[in-house]
Amino acid sequence: MSTGRPAEPTSGDLTRAVRGAETRLLATLAEALASTDHVDAALERLLELAAGLLGGAVAAVAVAEPDSGVLVAGPSRGFDGRPILDEPLPVAGSPDALAIVARESHAAVLPSDHVSPAAARLGIGAGLVLPLVVRRDGADLTVGVLLVAHADGRALTEDETRLAAGIAAIAAAIVERGFLTDAAHARAEWRERLAQVDPLTGLANRRALERVGELEVARAIRQETALAVVVVGIDDYDARAAEAGRPAADAALREVAVAVADGVRLVDTVARLGPAEFVVLAPGSGGETVARRIASAVSSLAPVGDWKVDVSTGVAHVPQDGTSLRDLIDAAGEAIEKARAAAG
Repeated sequence: MSTGRPAEPTSGDLTRAVRGAETRLLATLAEALASTDHVDAALERLLELAAGLLGGAVAAVAVAEPDSGVLVAGPSRGFDGRPILDEPLPVAGSPDALAIVARESHAAVLPSDHVSPAAARLGIGAGLVLPLVVRRDGADLTVGVLLVAHADGRALTEDETRLAAGIAAIAAAIVERGFLTDAAHARAEWRERLAQVDPLTGLANRRALERVGELEVARAIRQETALAVVVVGIDDYDARAAEAGRPAADAALREVAVAVADGVRLVDTVARLGPAEFVVLAPGSGGETVARRIASAVSSLAPVGDWKVDVSTGVAHVPQDGTSLRDLIDAAGEAIEKARAAAG
């Protein structure tokens, strides 16, 4: 006969309810973190949610720097803003539990498995250290560690330990995302630098020259300040290069590039304009001085084989000779042709 009272939940019902709640919480957590671009902000949000999931536990992250082999302090929760590490902790050889976990990629219980002076400094004697492990190129890689503990020193329960492992997995994904983002930015910067550098001489290329040059010319006109464009051309380059061969021609270009770069001031911009031409953007009224210094530096170069490299220079000024970079380069080039014609 029914008593009208609801049936008492079974242990199975409770287990399913707890796991369902955990699943929803972790799904909500992952969604929140996916919308956070900044790695530290994402980790801080993760530790905040971890504290709620684990009954107010304190937690901290240490991140492994792949190039230096050390752990560095990441965000922490519950330590009055103090980082878990005052200075980088070497992963190899350190007896600290944080380093051991990073080295061996296995979780450790404090203090029964290992001790951690870094954690003890924050007043944590008992807790759990978990590795942050990601899969990269078919192998497991530890990208940091997570310390989780109760402030009152009691041990984590089995359910809390399982939750902590899930939190560590999410933290690992966040750190890995940060690594990938940093690597992508580094590659983009590297490609951008390559796109602006002449590979033979190491000077700025024509693309970079045009970008900087137009800005410098516009600034000089707007501010009514002096700017000179110095063009340096290697004399008889085509004929001498054909006679000496490509290796010698490349060597000559590199030698002249060094001489040009050494002959300018810190405020000047140097670029390779064409196969045998270089350009210097020289703010101020010292364009002729820069040209003479470069010519002198080239004349002192040792011959490349039996090729004694010589150059001619031409100088154009803003605004007398032009109000665009192209006009100024043309005017300086015409000055070179006149100088060569006059020389015979």
